[in-house]
Amino acid sequence: MLIVSAFLAGCGGGGDEDNVVPAPEITSFTASSDSILQGESSTLIAVFRNGAGSINNGIGAVTSGVPVTVTPLVDTSYTLTVTNSVGLSTSAALDVTVDKFALIVREPEDGQLVSSDLTVFAQVITPLDIAFVTATVEGASVPLTYVDCVQNDCDESGFLGQLDLTDLDRGMHVLIVSAEDIEGDVVSKNVTIVLDDPPIVTIRQPLPLSVARPDLLVDVSCVDDVGDCDLAVLVNQIGPGGSPIASGTNTLMQSINLDQYDGNQITLLFRATDSADQTSAEYREIYVEASDRLITVKDFAGRLLDFDGQQVLVLTAGESGDELSVASVDADTVMAIEVPADRVVDTRASYLTPTGAIYTTQEVGGNVTTSRLYDWRSDDDSLTDLGQPNSVVSLVVSGDYAIYSQGTELWLRQFSTGANTLVSSGAGNINNSVASNGVVAYWAAGTYSIVKYEAGVASTLAEDLAYWNTYPLTDGSRFVYRKHDPCCANQQYAITYHDGTVETLLTNFRGSEVTQGKDYLIADGFVAYTDLGGLNQTHVWTRDPGGSLTQRTFFGSNSYIDELAGNNELMFINAGRRYLSEPDAQYTEVGSDLGISSYEGGTWYVMIGRSLFLVN
Repeated sequence: MLIVSAFLAGCGGGGDEDNVVPAPEITSFTASSDSILQGESSTLIAVFRNGAGSINNGIGAVTSGVPVTVTPLVDTSYTLTVTNSVGLSTSAALDVTVDKFALIVREPEDGQLVSSDLTVFAQVITPLDIAFVTATVEGASVPLTYVDCVQNDCDESGFLGQLDLTDLDRGMHVLIVSAEDIEGDVVSKNVTIVLDDPPIVTIRQPLPLSVARPDLLVDVSCVDDVGDCDLAVLVNQIGPGGSPIASGTNTLMQSINLDQYDGNQITLLFRATDSADQTSAEYREIYVEASDRLITVKDFAGRLLDFDGQQVLVLTAGESGDELSVASVDADTVMAIEVPADRVVDTRASYLTPTGAIYTTQEVGGNVTTSRLYDWRSDDDSLTDLGQPNSVVSLVVSGDYAIYSQGTELWLRQFSTGANTLVSSGAGNINNSVASNGVVAYWAAGTYSIVKYEAGVASTLAEDLAYWNTYPLTDGSRFVYRKHDPCCANQQYAITYHDGTVETLLTNFRGSEVTQGKDYLIADGFVAYTDLGGLNQTHVWTRDPGGSLTQRTFFGSNSYIDELAGNNELMFINAGRRYLSEPDAQYTEVGSDLGISSYEGGTWYVMIGRSLFLVN
C-alpha cells in the first residue's frame, strides 16, 4: 500500500493568489521487487512533481522517473519525501523485505481440487545449497527433485515430484512442503487441498477406427470415487462444450446414427463429468460409410495397411508401441511381426509380400530423417534392416519385387532370394515403378529421361532436350509417364504412353500438374489417364492394348483415378464419391471415397479403417 502524507513546514500567511506555489504531488513510488534475497538488489522508481524529492536510508536526492538501485541487508522501509519551494511536503513509503530462505509452492494452489496422483512443484529462494525438499500429506510423503530448465524443456526451474494419495480418504487435506538448507535452516508451507479424483471412462464399443454403417453401437461407462458421473457423446468436439448426441448416467449403451457424417472420418468424444464438475474424456477416430454396396467381410484389430486376397497387414497401437501383424481373412490366424523398440510404423509405405511384409518406421518423436526400412519373412520370423530410405515413399512393391531409394541409389530387392541389386546411382528418389516380373522404370535425376531396367541392363526410353520426362509406371513391358516443361514457372504437362519402342502422347499439354496414380495408371496393357473436358474439368479415359480410347467419366466436375484392374475395370473418384466403371464405360456408385480399393482374384474390395469390405 502506498501511504502518502502532507504537511506544512514553517509559517506563512496571506499573499497574492496569482503567486500561489503548487503543492507537491507523488504519482507513484515502486520497487522492482519488494522481496529479495540477501545480496540481491531492487530498483526504486519515484514519480513526482512540484517539488524536490529525496529518499531516506542514505539515498538522498532523487530525480522523478530515474531508477535508484538499493541492496539492503535486512528488511528496510524506504520513505520518499517531496518538498516544494515554500516548504510544503508530501511523503510515501514502501517496504523491501530481505529473505535468507524462502519457499514458494507453485502447484497445487491453496484450496485446489486434486487427484490421487498429485503433482507438487515448489521453488526455493536461498543463497545456500539445499539439503532436501519434501512434500507430505498425512502418511504419504515424497522427495522433490530439482528440474533445471536450462537443461530440460520446461517453463520454470524448481523442485518437482508426484505424490500418491490413493490410500487417503476423499475430502480436505493439508499438504506440507518443507525445505532445509545445508546449514539446517528449515522453511515450510501449508497448502489446503481437496482430494477428489476425476471420473474414469471405459469404452467397450466402438473400437478405434471402426466404421459406422451409418449406425454405430456405443457401449461406455464411467465410475467416480464420490458418486455418480454423467456421460455424453459428442462429434468432432475436443474438450467441453457442444451438443451431445447421446447421454446417460454411469453407463450408456445404445446405437447412434451418424448418417449426416457419411463419407467422413470423425472424432467421437466420450466425456464424463462428476459431482465436483471434473471431466474426463476419451476419443475414438471413426469412419462413416452408409453405402449398402459395401458388404463387410471382416473387422480386424487395427488399421488395415494392405490386402492380397487372403491376408491383411494390420497396424495396432500397443501399450509399449506399434504392433504389426499379418492376419488371415478366412481364419483367425494372426502372425505378429517384430517392430524394433522405440519406433513407429509409417502407414504410407508398408506392404504385404509373398514372403511376409516390408515396412518403414520412424523413431518415436522423430521425423523422416530417422526412417528405417525392414523386410520380415514369415517362414523363419526373421527381420532384415534395409537401411534408411530416401524418401520413405520411394518403396514400391509388386509381386516378388520391391524398389526403394537410399541416398542417390535406387535398389531392387527380390523377396524370394533376399537379393539386393543396385539399379541406378542417379535415379529420382520418388515415383519410380517396378512390375511383378522385376522390370523397373525410373526417371534419371540428371537428364530427366525415362529409363527401363531389366535383368541388369538399363536402356533409355524417352529423353528430350525441350521437355522433362518423370514419374513413370510400368506393367513390365509398357510404360506411362508425364512429359512437362523444365522447372519451374508456367509448366505444361502431358501424359505419355510408351510401348517399349514408340512413344505416344495420350493428352495435350495442360497447365495443371499431373500426379502418378491419380492422373495415370497402367495394368496388364490397359492405361487409365485423365484429360480435360469442355469445362476444363478432368475426365478419366482408358486406352486398351490395341490403342482404342474410351471416355469413362462424364461429370461436370473433376474426376480422378482410384484403381485400375488388369481386365480394364476401373474405380474412379468424383466429388468425394467412389464409382466402379465397367470396360464399356457403364458405372455404378460404390460409396464414399474413404479407404483404399483393390482388385483381388476377380473381386473388388475396399479397406476402411479396421474393416475389409467386398464391393457388391
